[in-house]
Amino acid sequence: MGIVIASQEKKKELDKNAKKIKRKKGQYAQQRLFFQPRTNLEGRKRYRWGSNKNLFPTNVVNPLTCKVPSFVDFVETKETRFFFYMLEDWNFRERLNPVEEELACRALLHWRLRLMTGSVDDEEKKIIKFYLKTASKIIDDTMPRKSFWPYSDGLVHVYNIQKDRSYKNRNRNSAYISFNNDEPKKFYDFFNQFKEKLLPYERDIINESNLKKKETYWIRTLKSIFTKKDLPDMVQLKSTFNYQNLDLIVSSYISWKHNIIKPHKKEPSKGLITDWKLIYSIYKELELLKNKNPEKFKTNDVMVMSI
Repeated sequence: MGIVIASQEKKKELDKNAKKIKRKKGQYAQQRLFFQPRTNLEGRKRYRWGSNKNLFPTNVVNPLTCKVPSFVDFVETKETRFFFYMLEDWNFRERLNPVEEELACRALLHWRLRLMTGSVDDEEKKIIKFYLKTASKIIDDTMPRKSFWPYSDGLVHVYNIQKDRSYKNRNRNSAYISFNNDEPKKFYDFFNQFKEKLLPYERDIINESNLKKKETYWIRTLKSIFTKKDLPDMVQLKSTFNYQNLDLIVSSYISWKHNIIKPHKKEPSKGLITDWKLIYSIYKELELLKNKNPEKFKTNDVMVMSI
């Protein structure tokens, strides 16, 4: 059964844009020869490489239960722009589309695995990294959050906390900075990796007791390791850093680094900042937690050879 053509102009448009397939004159197959997206494209952002079809995830199909228009368009056209539109329109407050959620995760997993396995050339790698970064930003912008704002270093900003009478929260303000309870390993590893980077330089100063000499040594060392943009100015190096021991130096640097991260545009404007004392106390708290619940800090490494 063919498609009813409403006008001769539409027929000419279909004939002009249709792919060359075997059909009789005036006969139209049920497939959409002239693609008209279900997604409303008015005012939509034009994403870079949005029309690229070469990196479509092979593990994604269109089940009969798929009802999100932009996702159907993504599957039919293999154009990644529709995947981004689907994320933009996603209602993260209600889990109404479990099928689409699984398929979206499959797409992201496919791209990540292609990077991990190295089954891409340099140009494809650049495109996939852009896809993943763009998807992450859209999800981050769309995800509803009111009191919990995670950062890439493993720290979180918490707002509007309901205080209880526990010892831990006795002096805690309604807004504060802490580690991510769901991923305590992230900040713990972040701290230790930076500490390991400075560890080889500690042996030359470890027996020095003069704090002024320690300061001079570590400032000179930091300048030799990091570029100018990755270091605070001299005033901050002298006034906000603590050079007594390696843990405090690491705490000082991470504190400065965290404070210059641009907060999310939707994050409550509370002006939360850290200092070396707070970072050090968070790290020591994580050490205690690791000794008490080591399973939270285990690494689940997966070896991937192919996709």
